[in-house]
Amino acid sequence: MIINCEGVHYISYGCIQINQELGKGAFGTVYKGTWKNKAVALKTIDIANVKKNFSHLKQSDVIQAIEWEVARISSVVHPGVVQFYGNYQSNELCPLYIVMEFCAKGTLQRELSKNDHPWDIKIQWAIEMSLGLKYLHEKGIIHRDLKAENVLITQSNSAKLADLGVAQVDPLLSSVKAEVVESGLQDQRFIAPEIFLERKNISTLKTDIYALGLVFLQIVQRDVPPFP
Repeated sequence: MIINCEGVHYISYGCIQINQELGKGAFGTVYKGTWKNKAVALKTIDIANVKKNFSHLKQSDVIQAIEWEVARISSVVHPGVVQFYGNYQSNELCPLYIVMEFCAKGTLQRELSKNDHPWDIKIQWAIEMSLGLKYLHEKGIIHRDLKAENVLITQSNSAKLADLGVAQVDPLLSSVKAEVVESGLQDQRFIAPEIFLERKNISTLKTDIYALGLVFLQIVQRDVPPFP
């Protein structure tokens, strides 16, 4: 089915070469591709899988939430956040691809598992992530799933917040949209205690900051304590 994201740039069919799979996320699969002679990342939105996990929701509600998310992601422009380029979809049989900046070194989690980095690099990453999150919060955007796997490292060693597909819900939005986008929260180690204590699966600016602090801890000791 065609997903219509009002105000979002659509890249013409045939302009992107889709190459190898990079990994799977909460809502779909990420591929490496080529557009305008540069590497890009393409993230699919698997509507059927989202609908399967939330069988009580109408498909139209799921599509509406995805359209809203993509529209908000397109407004984010900051060096500390992975850049969104546009959508790519050819017809009703083709999945929607979200086309984004490609970060050659992969996730922060991967970098930490491979190497121990000097302190100047660690401090640089902390600053870049902090500025990226500050920018999102100033736009009223809550990331909701901050962890080392959702921070990407460029070839030049810059850190960028990624995976905003589960971000963007504020208190004015319906519970349906909130439930759909929060479904990506899987790693309990990074979820603030108040979410469990209050039994509410709605994040806040403060829970983002809590998660960022745990990412800082992970940078220092290359791991985070297991969830109790």
